[in-house]
Amino acid sequence: MEKFDQYLKHSKILYLIKTDLEGNYTYISPHFAEVFNLDPEKTYGTNSLLTIFKEDHQKCIDAVTKCYQNPNTYQKVSLRKPFPNGKLIWSQWEFYLATDEHHQPKEMICFGSCVSEKIQHLKLLKTSNEKNNENEVKYQTLFETTILAIILHTPDGKIYDANEVFCKMVGITKTNITDRNISEFTPETFREIDKAFFDLLIKKPTNSSYEKEFITTEGKIIPISVNPKIFQDQNGKIFIWSIIKDITERKQQKILLKQQKELLEQTAHIAKLGGWHIDLKSKKTEWTKEVYKIHDLEDDFKHNITNGIEFFHREDQIKISLALEKSAKFGHPFDLELRLISAKKIHKWVRVAGGAIHNADTIIALKGIIQDITQKKLTENTIYKQNTLLKDFYFTQSHIVRLPIANVLGLINLLDIITSEEDRFEIYKKIKFSVSQLDQIVTDFANKKIDN
Repeated sequence: MEKFDQYLKHSKILYLIKTDLEGNYTYISPHFAEVFNLDPEKTYGTNSLLTIFKEDHQKCIDAVTKCYQNPNTYQKVSLRKPFPNGKLIWSQWEFYLATDEHHQPKEMICFGSCVSEKIQHLKLLKTSNEKNNENEVKYQTLFETTILAIILHTPDGKIYDANEVFCKMVGITKTNITDRNISEFTPETFREIDKAFFDLLIKKPTNSSYEKEFITTEGKIIPISVNPKIFQDQNGKIFIWSIIKDITERKQQKILLKQQKELLEQTAHIAKLGGWHIDLKSKKTEWTKEVYKIHDLEDDFKHNITNGIEFFHREDQIKISLALEKSAKFGHPFDLELRLISAKKIHKWVRVAGGAIHNADTIIALKGIIQDITQKKLTENTIYKQNTLLKDFYFTQSHIVRLPIANVLGLINLLDIITSEEDRFEIYKKIKFSVSQLDQIVTDFANKKIDN
């Protein structure tokens, strides 16, 4: 006992303190004094409860009481002792009431050690377990309530778990789900793709997803997107979480968008109508396919604001430049008919219309259309020429028509004043001749064609 007592006095792990029957310190080991920053000489004679956290006083008193009830036995108790900075240190103690040769209480001997770190670890472990339990509940809730299909499987496709969404997607129940394999629901054309992707995923984990198809128990084909995540269990066995989304609607939208795009391109081609866009900050220009055709350019032509304006007739370059400038500064829309000389040196008429795009109160871009109106201009020019010719023709023909009409009117007036039958007969013949002339003029007029 004496050797053990000497060991405790010099221990850097265990504490040793002694008190009288009143609870006043009679001895504190150097390690205890060092840890709690106590001066032994000043500590001796002070009550030991002063170095125990107030809320633990009763625990300490209860342990001492048990020692009196059972002398020469050890009573365990956990106590908190305050540091000078106010921090509490957990310590584990064994109280021992020593007796004299007459079996009367002599002194209280206490052995202790710091267990704060151990208690902290236990608290962390408890917190971790609580979080794990909480996460498990959250996971299970998410697993069963998400709108996405989720399956847990091995790289060879053996299914270990699946949620209801997956089961409904392929037309099965969760009964005997572990007897299923992904290959049962994968068309043969996609099985090699699955294997290659999973092999690559094992070698180089990634967040990539890929598209494939599922086939239901009823034979229905469903396009899907698969996002697999690889992990290993405690034994090192490889598993894959696959999150699966039905992309039938997305596929249909893609088809619809493609059809709409083709329709717009076809309409634009028929109307010879293209669209353009200018980013005012980067000065980047964008053209639709038809704009390249109007300029007789290939789709890889590197266009910009400057070389785009240079395609216009020299006199019209000023017009389009001013229109773009006013629209960029003040937001004024414009609609112009201009002359354009294509890359093949073909002279064309185009309609250019556009306006500003705003972000709040700031003009950030310009956009508009350009349309080849060469045929329209040619038609307008032809109509103008025809109208001019018609005016000239009508002016000429009106004078020709007036002559026989004037003759008829004059001869009719003579009939009113001439009484001789012979003279009246001559007048009738002349009227008949004039009417015949008028009829011929009308016939010629009706059959007249104007050469363009």
